[in-house]
Amino acid sequence: MIGIIDSGMGGLSTLATLIHAKADHQFLYYADVLHAPYGNKGQWDIYKAIKTCIHTLCGYGVDQIVIACNTASFAALSACQEEFSIPIYGVLPSVDEAKEAGGTTLLLATAYTTSQPFPREIVPIALPSLATLVDLYYPYQMDPILSYLERELSGYNGIENVVLGCTHYELIGEEIRSILRAKRTFYGSNSILRQLKKATPGTGWQLDILSSGSIDHERYSDVLSLLLDRQSNLR
Repeated sequence: MIGIIDSGMGGLSTLATLIHAKADHQFLYYADVLHAPYGNKGQWDIYKAIKTCIHTLCGYGVDQIVIACNTASFAALSACQEEFSIPIYGVLPSVDEAKEAGGTTLLLATAYTTSQPFPREIVPIALPSLATLVDLYYPYQMDPILSYLERELSGYNGIENVVLGCTHYELIGEEIRSILRAKRTFYGSNSILRQLKKATPGTGWQLDILSSGSIDHERYSDVLSLLLDRQSNLR
């Protein structure tokens, strides 16, 4: 069983990537909404929250864990890998792929992530309210999300590459690409496929969702269905 951690629904983008590529596995998704958003917190607070999530998931018998959050992967992945014997993987921005593509690259991420060192070819832009807006409104009420994006991203139209440095942003990747008129969009969740062990074939995928606070389980299910349909249509 693979455990997946995020501060809210952003990690569903990573989950959808795993389901679509390795359809046979059991998943346990942990939405740590009590501590959301991670991106506006310091490293120690993020680490403590992730450590608690890992302990919770281990109590349910997971045998691998994915920290499906760029912020938490920067802040806590290395320390948690050293502390726990269970395999733990993280999701990080696909800046190397964007560099190879050439051209100007915009990295959209949380305040914590954009405070990390990146190559000078990468232009980091912090969007500190976007993850919260996604958790509140996606996919039924897009106007607040789109208004925020249009305001914060004005002046960057026609960029060659945009790296989505937060799994929440991957849920609205098409909207971001359209606003920026970007030629290429890079999703960090794709990197997890190169890390995880192969899933056991033939069993079909199953999902249970846990949370540290109140969530709308039906909305999470709807979002996952949308993501799986979108990925299938891209094939």
